[in-house]
Amino acid sequence: MMKHLLGLMTMPVAMLVFSVGLFSCGGKKNVPDIQKQVQQLQIQLGDLQKQLQVSTKQLEELKASAAKEPIDKPMEDQTGQVKELDLATASAAPTPAAAEPAPHVAAPSPTSTPHPATSPAGDRYEGRQPTRMAKPASINMAGQEKFYNEAFILYEKKEYPQAIARFEEFILRFPTSALADNAQYWIGECNLDMNRPADALDAFQKLMIRYPSGNKMPDAYLKSGITYVRLHDLPKAAAAFKKVVESYPESEAALVAKDQLARMEEK
Repeated sequence: MMKHLLGLMTMPVAMLVFSVGLFSCGGKKNVPDIQKQVQQLQIQLGDLQKQLQVSTKQLEELKASAAKEPIDKPMEDQTGQVKELDLATASAAPTPAAAEPAPHVAAPSPTSTPHPATSPAGDRYEGRQPTRMAKPASINMAGQEKFYNEAFILYEKKEYPQAIARFEEFILRFPTSALADNAQYWIGECNLDMNRPADALDAFQKLMIRYPSGNKMPDAYLKSGITYVRLHDLPKAAAAFKKVVESYPESEAALVAKDQLARMEEK
């Protein structure tokens, strides 16, 4: 597994080098597209590095757990010798009597249908072995919500570094979860509360790239604008606020963005 992850890490690096080479050779042609590709590859590389750390941690936990488990030993008698099965006694044991033939049972009529609760397994699966049923999605979702809530509690306690680490681990464990974009959003909020606007902006931009159809997009654009204000980049702040108003006019974030634009115009 470790070799597989290391192999995956080398792919974005090679692609990143290739993209940089294209950028240097192509001059100013398609510069925005190449810069966007480079940014996406850098994000993918960072995700793979974090995933490698999580996998390494899980592997160490598995090794430690395996080392603590006792090894089953065969039963020994008082002389220290392993007990063996007494073949003579086993062979002398009486054999069970032959089973009596089962009474004849008439076959059900073609029009009769057995009740599902009383039908034998053979009828339900038509003679095939039943497959192992997958765990209900509700159980998996409950585990995700528990993990997410633990991270959010850390945020509420203002334990921001711990909350960021927990949210990042959530994204690595459940990358397709409906809560993944929320976790990415709160990473940005943690950085804002720690007065780290550059890191906050990076978190919000990752959210926009990774989850363009997520429900946190309006808030991500709004907080990006607020972050640009803290970085004293008012043109980009205004552009972010206008994006919220134009693209998500019915959202609560749009109301806040309008208020921010009005304040900027007053100044």
